[in-house]
Amino acid sequence: MMKTTRPLLALLFALPLALSAQEDTLRVQTLTFDSITTRRGWWQFPDTTHTYRKVLMVHTLKCDAQTTQDQYACGEWDYLTYSYVYDHTGVLDSVAMTHPFFKVNQA
Repeated sequence: MMKTTRPLLALLFALPLALSAQEDTLRVQTLTFDSITTRRGWWQFPDTTHTYRKVLMVHTLKCDAQTTQDQYACGEWDYLTYSYVYDHTGVLDSVAMTHPFFKVNQA
């Protein structure tokens, strides 16, 4: 009786923890290995009513012989990557608002 009670109690305590851990994880799929020629894009979080404290980005670079840009399996995009995360505040930048007033030679 005691041998079956302990695993059952452990399962009852572990199940709510496992379910709650899945609720606070949001996955946003961007590029895949099938996206051979896609180099950039914009991806948004699906819901604006939630706040996010942490963003984990899983990023894998690979060489692929199916690339169509050149004859090499590894191109320059396989060695360099740039990731930018923006938080849109809705406030216009002061430079964007006043730049027409500071042109040189009307250019």
